[in-house]
Amino acid sequence: MSGYYNKRDENKPNNFNTFNHALDLRLTITELLLRDFGLKVKKENILKLKNSSISEEDNTIIESLFDKYRYEPICESEFPSWFVENNRKVLMNLCNDLISHISHANSIYPVYKSEYFQRRNLQNLAIGDCENILQEFTYAIDMLPLDINKFMPIVDMIEKQIALLKGWRKSDASLLEKTKDHDQK
Repeated sequence: MSGYYNKRDENKPNNFNTFNHALDLRLTITELLLRDFGLKVKKENILKLKNSSISEEDNTIIESLFDKYRYEPICESEFPSWFVENNRKVLMNLCNDLISHISHANSIYPVYKSEYFQRRNLQNLAIGDCENILQEFTYAIDMLPLDINKFMPIVDMIEKQIALLKGWRKSDASLLEKTKDHDQK
């Protein structure tokens, strides 16, 4: 890319901005997934949940034993951990696919029309990855007790990523005119 770095327009779509933004998006999503979607798990005494007839004094003793042995019983009634784990895997795979499709598309400089269409197909797959990430977040928000407002910055990042990918794809239209019709061997 030519031109002085400080004179570049960061909002103008190009493959370098697209890739860097995708890396930032993956990092942001990974940080959220490491925190289990930001869910607050209530740490409660299991015995307290099972038998409410335990005296306050006995409950204090039980809690002190839990603290002493660093045992943190977690009531899983708020959300099933398998659901969070499954969504975490799906979202991580989609983020990895997004980076892979962008990297692969960026590695192709089309000389032939077939290469141009291969590059364009990879750009389309990256856009599809973003749409799938949005759908998975929507599903998680519907299923888990999550605050939708905490996810809006990520949704904005995904929408910006889609816009960058579409802008990059559109700017590649000029490459089609420069390509040759058939692969020559």
